Amino acid sequence: MNFYEDPPVSRGEIALQQGDILEGIPFLALAPAQVEVLEPESETTSIRDLTADQSWKDGTKLCVDCEISNAIVMSQTCDLGKTPYFLVARVVPWTTVLKATDMATERACRGKIRQLANPGRHSGVFYLPDHQLSDFVFPKSLAVLHSIQALDRIDLEAVQQARFRLRLSSIALQAFQERMSYFFGRFGAPDHLYYTREEWYAMKINSE
Repeated sequence: MNFYEDPPVSRGEIALQQGDILEGIPFLALAPAQVEVLEPESETTSIRDLTADQSWKDGTKLCVDCEISNAIVMSQTCDLGKTPYFLVARVVPWTTVLKATDMATERACRGKIRQLANPGRHSGVFYLPDHQLSDFVFPKSLAVLHSIQALDRIDLEAVQQARFRLRLSSIALQAFQERMSYFFGRFGAPDHLYYTREEWYAMKINSE
């Protein structure tokens, strides 16, 4: 059973979709209570607490950490290019997350993969098997659903042309969607939650 599309789609002719693997995406991070800022008249930075003070002069710059990483598209395919931003999750080699004992033997690796496949055990990550193309080597990796970056839709075409690397097969995409659904919403909301009493009564009447 293929985890990735085989053969992979042509990079120059694809339209990005949910579940696509991207290479070299910048992930930005800052701590709102301890932000490093550079004000226009200053030559040195200072630390500001933006949870307590959100006033600053025009031209003030915020210093953020940036890490380049592989990524996976989280946004729905039908939303790409229509909403102001699209979301990607960080993808990291599993060697950077797991313990050495988890990968010590082939048997240990198989056991860990079995655990990672269970959303009840590891809801915040999604396991991605290794894959090799002529110009791209993808190691065993984890999509980290805790680490998300919003990219502006004006960059969508550039990302499609330059950063796309792999596409999930249809069954792997379903598994990824299931993992996101489990992680971000583990309980179904009551049907009547979003309606007033009158609206809900009218819905019930109309459905009978």
